[in-house]
Amino acid sequence: DGNNRKAPLDRSLIQSMQSCVIEWAKQIKDIAGNDSAQLCMDGFPTPHKEIAFWEDREKNLWSLYNQIKVPKVRQLATVLKMIDSTYYGTLYNVFEDCKEQLKRAQNIFCYNLTG
Repeated sequence: DGNNRKAPLDRSLIQSMQSCVIEWAKQIKDIAGNDSAQLCMDGFPTPHKEIAFWEDREKNLWSLYNQIKVPKVRQLATVLKMIDSTYYGTLYNVFEDCKEQLKRAQNIFCYNLTG
């Protein structure tokens, strides 16, 4: 009918959306948790290893960023906000963390190339 009522969302669809948010948050945590200091634990890090570390980190973050910036994820965020899901805030934080970590990795990678 034409009274603009919102259709109830399928519980399994909501759970699927929330699972995506959890997975993205886990990926950000995993990537951010890998520190270049680990290179020192594996022996003396060569400049090549340091550059490769930051290049890989940038590629991983860029891939994740490209996943979460698409319009479908904005739609997912809109739905999570509409249903007052606590995962809306988590998704927002994932996006901001990803942007911050990506910028950091890009800056360090460029510095290592020019330094």
